[in-house]
Amino acid sequence: MRTGKVSYLSDLHFDHTQWRSELAFWDYELNFMDRQLTGIIENSRKQKVLARAEHFQNAFAIHREEMSRLRHKISWHEEQLARVAQLLPSKIEQQHFHDHQALRSRFDDQRTLFRQLKDEFFSFLEEQIDVAISIM
Repeated sequence: MRTGKVSYLSDLHFDHTQWRSELAFWDYELNFMDRQLTGIIENSRKQKVLARAEHFQNAFAIHREEMSRLRHKISWHEEQLARVAQLLPSKIEQQHFHDHQALRSRFDDQRTLFRQLKDEFFSFLEEQIDVAISIM
């Protein structure tokens, strides 16, 4: 991804497209983790395990809310760019636009938080698999 103060419309649109793809993949990953978590909840009666499962359910919900806000911000920004493109169609690729640094930063922060959530969840999942194997 590009950084800086100004960008071309095509660069900003590229970022939006890339972010939307990443959000779609996060949806897929969250659905996978939800299914794994459901299996753990259905097969465990230990209060400590269920409390951690609830923690992950809450974290997944918070992440989904932020993903929704990011989608809204991306759509809003794309609409603003489309309006400018309609007003200046002949000069659109020569025109520089203020880079969406705040949105980029917010997305990067969420990417880091999601990576941390995944690491934490997969450590928890690994623990539960180890427990299940030891019982067999």
